[in-house]
Amino acid sequence: MICKKAFSALTALTVALTFSLAGASFALAEETPALQGRTSLAPKSAITAKAAFGMKALTAKTDSSVVVVPAGSTTSQKEGNRIIINHGTSHNVCNTWFRIKPKHSGYIEVSESASGRITLCSASKRPLSGAIYTYVYASSESNQSVFFGVKAGSTYYLKVRSSGSKEESGYYLNKVAYASYAFTGKYGKSSSKAAKLSRGKLRKGYIVPNGKAKYYKFTKRGKTVKIYLAGCTDKQLKMSVTAKAKGFRTYKTSTSVHRYDNNQSTRVLTLTTHGKTRTMSVKVKVDGVGNSSGAYVLYYK
Repeated sequence: MICKKAFSALTALTVALTFSLAGASFALAEETPALQGRTSLAPKSAITAKAAFGMKALTAKTDSSVVVVPAGSTTSQKEGNRIIINHGTSHNVCNTWFRIKPKHSGYIEVSESASGRITLCSASKRPLSGAIYTYVYASSESNQSVFFGVKAGSTYYLKVRSSGSKEESGYYLNKVAYASYAFTGKYGKSSSKAAKLSRGKLRKGYIVPNGKAKYYKFTKRGKTVKIYLAGCTDKQLKMSVTAKAKGFRTYKTSTSVHRYDNNQSTRVLTLTTHGKTRTMSVKVKVDGVGNSSGAYVLYYK
């Protein structure tokens, strides 16, 4: 189960950005130094669980009522209610459907007690995501539950494909629960309408399956700038950066957070200017790769 303790040991992967030299002639290129990137570890305090995601254990949000449904059925599930899928006394794999309506725009965490595959589907049961595998005995907590980006009030279905785990009673059971978390913040719908980021201020956001990209911008005068990205996703969220500085050609690069990064590592893009003070103008685009979805936190310093 993902919880805020998982974020306490954040590590960072720094991706170097190198600006190409501006100017049409070789002589000008030699006279104009290039911006450099350097690799380093971000301090553990760069992003904290409370500041970034502030999540509580999903079990803490689950009520004590117990509902049992037969495997292969379709059931409405309230947020925070744990439902037990009864597969009977045989090890049969099948699909069980849960109709859900998240309370918050942001992301949902879905957990189950038996390994299987979970797919987020539309109100008509059309798949919106891939069938994401959960392995409840995995050493990495990122593989023990699934995250999807969702919109509040929308109807979705969770397709849970499993065979349950054998209990002492001899029955194969699977316990399923979900919870939603608000994770919204100002954003732009296009590069020309990018929302302004403030230095050191966390900006939250989310991406629904096949959703549109969200845009941000900022300027900083100095010798370095670091852009931080952390997230929770079913597969992969991508951050694309376009940066400019006087005397240098526009530079573009990108990095991503993956499911194995969930609440465990933070991506950091570092720009340096050879120790010279420059004004850097930066635009950032965040979107899902393919039908990936989830939530993210973004900031710079």
